[in-house]
Amino acid sequence: KFSFDELVLQHITRIKNLIYLFPQDEKVKDKETGQIIGDFWTGHKKFPQVPKYDTNNNDILDYLYASSQLYAFAFNVPNDKQPKSRDEFKQILEKLNLNVPEWKEPIGLKIKVDEDDEDESDEKESEEKEKEIEAILEKLKKIDKSTLLQKMNETEFEKDDDNNFHIDYITAVANTRARNYRIKETSRHQCKIIAGKIIAALATTTAMICGLVELEFYKLKLGLQYVQQDSFYNANINLAVSQFQFFQPDAAIRAEEAEVYDPVMCMNEKHIPYPPNFTSWDSLIVDCGKSLTIGEFVKQFPILFNGITCDLLFKSGKMEKGVLLYNDAIHRKKEQVLNTILIDKYIEAYGKLVSDKRNYVILAGNFMTKDGDIADLPRIKYYFK
Repeated sequence: KFSFDELVLQHITRIKNLIYLFPQDEKVKDKETGQIIGDFWTGHKKFPQVPKYDTNNNDILDYLYASSQLYAFAFNVPNDKQPKSRDEFKQILEKLNLNVPEWKEPIGLKIKVDEDDEDESDEKESEEKEKEIEAILEKLKKIDKSTLLQKMNETEFEKDDDNNFHIDYITAVANTRARNYRIKETSRHQCKIIAGKIIAALATTTAMICGLVELEFYKLKLGLQYVQQDSFYNANINLAVSQFQFFQPDAAIRAEEAEVYDPVMCMNEKHIPYPPNFTSWDSLIVDCGKSLTIGEFVKQFPILFNGITCDLLFKSGKMEKGVLLYNDAIHRKKEQVLNTILIDKYIEAYGKLVSDKRNYVILAGNFMTKDGDIADLPRIKYYFK
């Protein structure tokens, strides 16, 4: 039953959800203009297919058989209660008469398509996940422990033991997913070879990289960035030829003054970085020891940062659906906006924060220097409590 539920969730329900969100005739639209620029399912993106559950399907049977053997080992199922062969397992499976549950339209499900896209609901989803975790913990606390297993078996992955079903399970899962997307399937032998290579990589490359990263952390802890900035190194390692190269990293790109043509104003505008030559590692801190209204924030900003004024204010990153926290050009209900608590407006516009413990938000906007030039600023970290 556990194996069946896992098969349905991973290879049937999730595929149906994907097809629901992105049907076969889905089109890709330009982010700026909204015009259709092509098909979504094209090139390396293959339109998925939903497998039909059938106990006579050898691929489905292999998946369930290998998976159930792993569950049996973990749950200490006695040997005399386990099927002695694949055929016996099939007989047991058919007697259970399992049926795929009716698919229901997912509510609030979103799938990130482009890695460069801004997650519009990261904080909302994090809040929902946090509530879900709390609900699960409360449910676990109410469980009668006397009905639980005294101990579950743990196992270590072993590719060379043909009786532990580890490689069988990996092969079955890989091929089931391959069939979802109509891509080339693999053999048990090939899975075994790949698994062997992964273990070698974990024991060598990964361990080595972790060690080198820790060495750089030690340098930070010792404060060497203030006295010996050339003591930090990047590493390029090729184990195939035993080549180890260490070199100083490139300096962070610094913001510089520039004249940029504005097609809307039809003129060149001078952009002044503040602080001068800031990098992506820098940020401006607004921490007045209390939660500010939008008006107080706008009034405090030039006091804190050399007369720079705020024309627009919004959440850092992609401006979500054009939602602004503040627009200096808007005159209608401006007084009402200025008297609104900034963090309240932020939550109303972009949703709840990741956690109730979060005491800051990251802001961005359009800003002007006291001389009337465009002010380019790093991210703004506003502490509201």
